[in-house]
Amino acid sequence: GEVVDPHTHGTNYFEYVISGEQTVGKTVFGPGDIRFAKAGTGYGPIRIGPDGCTVVIVFQEATGANTIPLGNAKAMAVAEAIAEVDF
Repeated sequence: GEVVDPHTHGTNYFEYVISGEQTVGKTVFGPGDIRFAKAGTGYGPIRIGPDGCTVVIVFQEATGANTIPLGNAKAMAVAEAIAEVDF
């Protein structure tokens, strides 16, 4: 039942679903499914199925693996970062 906010990554990657399921946009991915994404491709939210979801994610470059929030998630991340700065 967890939800991963819309985001992107700074590198190409692929994801292999081992067990459970996740829904990305309107597409459901289950065991054996593979999802590819080019660097900078936005997607989400990702909704995790009722039995969870175990995946293997392989990033082309480790330096681009960090999650980059998009949309409202980006605005919230920026606000949180500003709130942590001591003036």
